[in-house]
Amino acid sequence: NRYDGQLAACTGLDEVHDFARTLPEDEPSGYRDYLLGLTDYAGAVKWSDYMLRACGYSMNEADGHAVTLDQGGVVTRRELQPHGVRTYENAQCYYTWWVRHANDGNDETKYALDHFGMKAPRVVKTVANEVDKVMLVDHNEPQQSVSDLDKVTVTHLVDHHRIANFNTAQPLWITARPYGCVSTIITELFQEKYINIPANLAGMMLSAIISDTLLLKSPTTTDHDREAVKYLAKIAGVEDYEKYGIDMLKAGTNIAKKTDNEIVDGDAKTFELGGTKLRIGQVNTVDLDDVFSRQADLEKEMHNLMDQNGYETFVLMVTNILNSDTDLFVVGDHTDTVEKAFGKKLDNKRMNLPGVVSRKKQVVPPLTDAFEG
Repeated sequence: NRYDGQLAACTGLDEVHDFARTLPEDEPSGYRDYLLGLTDYAGAVKWSDYMLRACGYSMNEADGHAVTLDQGGVVTRRELQPHGVRTYENAQCYYTWWVRHANDGNDETKYALDHFGMKAPRVVKTVANEVDKVMLVDHNEPQQSVSDLDKVTVTHLVDHHRIANFNTAQPLWITARPYGCVSTIITELFQEKYINIPANLAGMMLSAIISDTLLLKSPTTTDHDREAVKYLAKIAGVEDYEKYGIDMLKAGTNIAKKTDNEIVDGDAKTFELGGTKLRIGQVNTVDLDDVFSRQADLEKEMHNLMDQNGYETFVLMVTNILNSDTDLFVVGDHTDTVEKAFGKKLDNKRMNLPGVVSRKKQVVPPLTDAFEG
């Protein structure tokens, strides 16, 4: 918008092109290329014109700055297809890792956003009030998604988790790969289409993989994740990704700054196993005592959440990122089934699990076998 005044002073196409050449050649928005590509001068040179013509975004405040996909999306698709970007008429893609966690009080996420100069995007809890089609990324189980998922059409799915309780009325595009992080899949999708990843986006995707795999130490880690980390670190200008990863993970372990709710439910997912509704949360720390010194208050908050949401069992993974061990903290019913799952007894509602760091690969599978077996 700060360029609009200068563009308004232009009297013809040549002056518009001259102005465009003053913009950085590698500017990521595509605005420079848009201006250079104009073949007639009809005054449609402002940033708002570009957003509507090329990206399908209305800058009209009356529209709530919403995606309008002008002319049925034809203009949008024509402009974006050469860059390998596909658009979906009247649709919304919600997620990626940093979107999902952007507003949950997660200091780890804030560290990454600040490091790469990005702002936390909006987080949606309902979508049918805005769109009728969505794309799911990094999750597929309805109980882990928006509350009105059944009221919209899912057109695409990109995920690295188990597929459970998921069905659609219409065929859809699915990319599911058993990697440690969905950002590794997204990296490969960029590579398959020969699309360059902007540096700040690469940095956030790098952060996602480091977070999901605990700096490539989780048993969910694959060679694909390791290669993606190296590839993304180079693009993002991160010379030592291990140092960056340790700093980022430690930023998320400041337990003293977290509320009881943020500790038990800040990174939690709901599972339906054998007719039982479980909530499984995870919090990272560098000292287990930082968490369990608050055990009574945490248990009270877990019971509050169970009463509010109908969870029968609440399992909290308290993971020490320095030695890759986890203590389970289990509240509610079916504690005997949890003990059966891991072949251990709970002591003061706690169970030590050496070498366990992954909810997806090391906690959910044995619980599934125990509850559904």
